[in-house]
Amino acid sequence: MEEPADDLIMSEADQREHKARRSDQHRSEGRENALGHCRLEILLLRLLNNASGQNDQWEKMNDDGGLKKWAAATAKKNAELATTRNEQMNE
Repeated sequence: MEEPADDLIMSEADQREHKARRSDQHRSEGRENALGHCRLEILLLRLLNNASGQNDQWEKMNDDGGLKKWAAATAKKNAELATTRNEQMNE
């Protein structure tokens, strides 16, 4: 039994919509993972910094906003890598 052509077109449209939603979800998960990695890196830096006794350097970096800039750049880079990986998986 053959399906009408309209059903096939709708099915393809549904597939495209599903793929787009899945891609958006992967992108969102990539951003969340990037932020999580960034937080871990900040905690590691704090631990290393406290262990080495360089609190003045840490405070200066934090006061200048350098830490926030570094964290933002790291999160952006990780999100881009996650997006690229997810796009490759979707192909």
